[in-house]
Amino acid sequence: MTYKFWMVVDVSEVLYGVVGNRLPNHKAPRFIHGWRSKAEIEAARLAKLYPAGIFVILEAVAIVRNRRTSWSNLTKIDKPKKEFIVSDLQTRDEAMQFDDIPF
Repeated sequence: MTYKFWMVVDVSEVLYGVVGNRLPNHKAPRFIHGWRSKAEIEAARLAKLYPAGIFVILEAVAIVRNRRTSWSNLTKIDKPKKEFIVSDLQTRDEAMQFDDIPF
């Protein structure tokens, strides 16, 4: 699976200090381009449409995600069960032994 993509952003208000260094909501990117060439074409189109804009192309350079899943039993029980975390190496059957689903 590829995570490479590009986005076009109008940074004119940010660069001119109108709103500090935070992008205003109406300037937030709304489309993810799968190819740099498509992002460049879109930036050129937007520059013609909005001559006062300053359009930059941002490239995804890193992926950050949480791959751990944890469960906690939320029902009242006599003996408290410990919360546990299923690692990527743990099998589905090993994880399922901790649930209280009868099927």
